[in-house]
Amino acid sequence: MDHEKNSKQTVQMARGLRKRMSLPEVLLWTRLKPSVNEQFDIRRQHPILSRYVLDFFIPHLQIAIEIDGKHAHEFKEERDQKRQAEIEAIGICFVRIPASWVLRSPSEVTDFILSLCSGEITTDDLDDSLK
Repeated sequence: MDHEKNSKQTVQMARGLRKRMSLPEVLLWTRLKPSVNEQFDIRRQHPILSRYVLDFFIPHLQIAIEIDGKHAHEFKEERDQKRQAEIEAIGICFVRIPASWVLRSPSEVTDFILSLCSGEITTDDLDDSLK
């Protein structure tokens, strides 16, 4: 699926975020990056819609993977819901993974993501808490 061209500002923001990834994102990326995972194209801090950056993106499945920490403010949660709705409107499915799960068991989360990539499980199989 072709998405609109990203602005220079969004691409620069994504590059900056790659340098400042959270611990859960780093734990996953060390297991999902191309030098370790040669089977599937998984992108980190992927710009989309000229204003958003996804934590991880699986292009061949059009799946966004977001690592969710605790929301300190209701405003952030509302903003995340709006962002998700806009991105879902262009056909991208969301999978939300609690940061606590990544910190507790990064290998288990990696296996889960690779199972999504391989089609072993689909987004339809997921519990609503992960969508």
